[in-house]
Amino acid sequence: MENFYHLNPQEYIKATFKADMSNEYRFYLQHLKPKGKILEIGFGSGRDMLYFKNNGYDVYGIDIEDEFVEHAKGLGLNCEKVNIMDFNSGDKFDGIWACSSLIHFTSDDLENVFKKIKSLLKDDGVAYVSFKYGDYEGYIAEKYYTYLTKEKLKKYNLNIIDMHISKDTLNRGNDWISFIFKK
Repeated sequence: MENFYHLNPQEYIKATFKADMSNEYRFYLQHLKPKGKILEIGFGSGRDMLYFKNNGYDVYGIDIEDEFVEHAKGLGLNCEKVNIMDFNSGDKFDGIWACSSLIHFTSDDLENVFKKIKSLLKDDGVAYVSFKYGDYEGYIAEKYYTYLTKEKLKKYNLNIIDMHISKDTLNRGNDWISFIFKK
């Protein structure tokens, strides 16, 4: 996973920065209190952090790729290089945004990732998470992927309050499952 992004950061930023995420923003923000504090996990190009910041949210981001962190800081965003499992914060968040970033964890590791996310949320906080939709787990080219379905999600015993399946905004030919869960 890290190798692909490490070798192709500018290509990834260019390919994803202008994607139209307006439907996903609406889907998420209807569940989040206005002007709350958001943690973005795996922010990549910084596109979503910038959107939330420009719309009055207090946003902090974490990513494991140096060039993504430097790019985001260049956009005036508050972030650091750290893996979600190593991230420690004295603050709790009203919302967590993990748009297509957790797909690189194994299905077994996701249980601990979801526990970590719950530990970072305020009691009334909500997390947005998206995965490629389907029943696949393994490497595609240089990246490891875990796809999810509604059935596979049951394994994690999450308090899911909303869910939908949508087309890929970058027209790569796959569907996405996005869901909101509470602590």
